[in-house]
Amino acid sequence: MSARPSAFEMKVLLAPTNVTAGGVTGSFVDLQDFLMGPRNIKCVWSVGAGTTAGTASGLIQQASTTAGTDATTLVTFSNVTSAGGSEEAHAVPTKRYVRFVGDAQTAKDMNQFCAVFGDARFKP
Repeated sequence: MSARPSAFEMKVLLAPTNVTAGGVTGSFVDLQDFLMGPRNIKCVWSVGAGTTAGTASGLIQQASTTAGTDATTLVTFSNVTSAGGSEEAHAVPTKRYVRFVGDAQTAKDMNQFCAVFGDARFKP
């Protein structure tokens, strides 16, 4: 018996953006195209130095609706230093919507990008 090849879906939570200490809160993104249940999604956060490089932090929240009234933290990334870098995490979402929330050190800025990857629903 042959298994169906795996198909992945990518959702961008934060397009490449220069983030300051004021922070950035992305819009909630719908995971309805992902197979849900006891399945991991891969969360990728990439950070690069801005014009006044400092440290950066970020997390991914999940919620049942785009209003986010029941938002909870799904993934917390480690702080990234001025050298930049990328971090990956795996999580099992229990709610349909996710968003990225991040910031940078006071009086500094960092370039940030965040996306999630998951198994796509079969679409004949």
